[in-house]
Amino acid sequence: MREHQNPGGGGWFISCLERAGADGMRSNWGGGPSLHDYAADLLTKNSSGQYLPKGEWFLYRYYG
Repeated sequence: MREHQNPGGGGWFISCLERAGADGMRSNWGGGPSLHDYAADLLTKNSSGQYLPKGEWFLYRYYG
């Protein structure tokens, strides 16, 4: 569900995997053009078409 794709939900999910010592990956149930064009809703575009990271992208970068 798209409403769960946010930094708070992502941080909770990653922290659960980390505490359990488990390797894992968060799934993305999105579809359509935004799945690939917007990197699974981690990016957005400004008016000139330049890609910009959204909040959850920074969370994954931090954990990476």
